Amino acid sequence: MTDEPDTHLQTLWRQQPTEVKAMSAAEIHTLANRFQSKIQRRNLREYALAAACAVFFGFVMLQNPDPWIRAACLLIIAGLAVYALILHRRGRADRESLPGVGEDCRRFHIDALTRQRALIGSVWLWGIAPVLPGLALFMGRRLVLAPAKALPLMLAADAGAVLLIVFMVLLNLRAARQLQK
Repeated sequence: MTDEPDTHLQTLWRQQPTEVKAMSAAEIHTLANRFQSKIQRRNLREYALAAACAVFFGFVMLQNPDPWIRAACLLIIAGLAVYALILHRRGRADRESLPGVGEDCRRFHIDALTRQRALIGSVWLWGIAPVLPGLALFMGRRLVLAPAKALPLMLAADAGAVLLIVFMVLLNLRAARQLQK
């Protein structure tokens, strides 16, 4: 037997006719406008979530006398600020630059899709990483200060937080793949 793949099926597959649906400039303009609206809504949601987390950790920082917990909360708030700033700079909606229907909407839309795909595909680097030092310090210090009875519950909560972070990264990677399509 040979180890060569069956090239006959590959050739047939490649030679089959493909359907090409031509889109009008108005359709592309509508898609681009809808995508920019989606980006704007996503960013507002992310800013609100980052602000809510910052308020929560600010409250914890002010209420907790432990200097390590306070430092961890401050690091988390700084990481959230970095996250929001990068999202604003690299991921903002660009509706003002959206060309008119007669102009080159196609290039604008492709550029926007590419920019957003790159952004959300690397969210673990710019969105999660800035918060991780503070979060690790916060979780570690809570474990040190926790009474022995509460340790299993604390570990479960920390594991849940880690799983949530992994889930968020996976969702963003899936969204980046969707944008690639």
